Amino acid sequence: MEMETDMAVTGNRFSDVRFIEGLLTRKTTPQKRFSVLAWLIHLLNGILLAELYAAIFKRLLPGPDWLKGVIFGEAFILSVWWLTPLADRYHPMIKSGTLPKLASWTSFLQNIVRHFFFGLTLGLLYRN
Repeated sequence: MEMETDMAVTGNRFSDVRFIEGLLTRKTTPQKRFSVLAWLIHLLNGILLAELYAAIFKRLLPGPDWLKGVIFGEAFILSVWWLTPLADRYHPMIKSGTLPKLASWTSFLQNIVRHFFFGLTLGLLYRN
């Protein structure tokens, strides 16, 4: 929900699901038959991160539960953001212009907000 909202507000159409779809198909345009699989992978990735948070990181982070979740969400995106120039260089949908470049301030801010809400949700769901 947040991803669709920030795309509408910023006008930057970078979609995490389309990104995954491009990795799966290696095509320059979206492929409908892979859309459900891309959503499923995105969901499973979120579940995996949530389980890592609950099993390991929650007890290591400072503050109330909501803040622990936010720190985790932001730390995750900051730890992988250095890979974005590689995505811009090699991802078929980014190279073709179907998806906007990931290594931009707008995409960075979108991902900061997306992972803020992801982390906040984790913190509220995984309370002591």
